[in-house]
Amino acid sequence: MVRKSGSTIGDSITAVQAGRVGFGPNAVSHDRIESYFRRYKATGAQDKIEVCDFGDGAGKKHCKMGWNWRLAEASDAKYGVKSAYLNCGIGSTASGPTMPRPGIAGGLYPERLDTVLATRPDLVVLAFGMNERGSDRTGPNTAELIKRFQAIGATVTVMGVPKVNGCMWKDGRCPPWEKTNAILERTAAEDHAAFVDPRLIDLGPAPRHWCSSNNYNHPGISELLIYGQALASAVE
Repeated sequence: MVRKSGSTIGDSITAVQAGRVGFGPNAVSHDRIESYFRRYKATGAQDKIEVCDFGDGAGKKHCKMGWNWRLAEASDAKYGVKSAYLNCGIGSTASGPTMPRPGIAGGLYPERLDTVLATRPDLVVLAFGMNERGSDRTGPNTAELIKRFQAIGATVTVMGVPKVNGCMWKDGRCPPWEKTNAILERTAAEDHAAFVDPRLIDLGPAPRHWCSSNNYNHPGISELLIYGQALASAVE
């Protein structure tokens, strides 16, 4: 069985973190249930999430709820490989080269990017945009990220920005969200990367229930599954 690696670089939706994480992959605070899913605690839904022991000393505190886990599973099934999923997400970050607060470094921040490049991934999922909706810098930043990863031989998929909560919509429109997804789609096409388009995904519930993990910009349990299935379809 061949072992393949997939790195994901993005914001809190990628990280699913509880506590601070560094620039490297799979920190003890990555893929945790306590913070990202805390809104579900009162209803008992958080307790129904399957927890895992990743062998890093945290015990059964980790989960495989992030959308990239669905991609890893699909890759394993289709190609008969064993994927090493490398979560390099950092909450509250955007795609640019700056570090506005300690540890909160953008995707192009040199130390962060070099750390992810050093993992030499076969596949990379870029998932920035939620924290920079409407920005004109998203396109150039994403193009540079795509080129940097392609230069080391990685296949790149760009994940669009999930549908934000209905509180940010008016008359069926959310212009900043629409703009950023249009930019990401165009950039991915121009630079020969795949693109997963959340604009085409039917989440089922009404907009007021979108991003139900925090009722703002964090997709909830069922949403992550749906987005993950869309991402996985890239290899099916």
